[in-house]
Amino acid sequence: MADQNAKTSPRRVRAAYRKQEVLRLRIAGASYRIIAEELGISRERVRKIVVEMLSTLSDVTDELREELRRLELERLDRMQLALWANAMQGDYAAVDRILKIMQRRAELCGLDAERKGELAIVHPTIHEIIARFMPKEMTDEVDAGQGQAVTASTVGEEPASAEQETR
Repeated sequence: MADQNAKTSPRRVRAAYRKQEVLRLRIAGASYRIIAEELGISRERVRKIVVEMLSTLSDVTDELREELRRLELERLDRMQLALWANAMQGDYAAVDRILKIMQRRAELCGLDAERKGELAIVHPTIHEIIARFMPKEMTDEVDAGQGQAVTASTVGEEPASAEQETR
């Protein structure tokens, strides 16, 4: 006698076929009542089949989403690695690209997601970040975008106004 719990047993094959039919009818727009009548099963069983199948699809979707996130993070790591030496040598364009890569990584990982009841995080400006990572002699150069030198002593200060600069 054949094992009734084997994946290819007639009982399991009928159950699989019934699940497919439930989904086919539901996708076509049939109500649980109509599906139950058509297949000779209870409405509750129809509902359970639909919920089970949607849950399975959701799990697969979650796995695919996580795999895509992992691939994107690997790509970002490779891009950042390729730019890192140039950024450490003072290439401001490379620094800017790395900061954008870091921002995208934070978005993918949900690091910047704001939550109710949490304190707001103050994000450093590009000038503060550059001052932290560039050699001192490079940070003392005048930043063309701000018109003032970015040094360790000026990090965190507000940019000088035109009136303050003339004093």
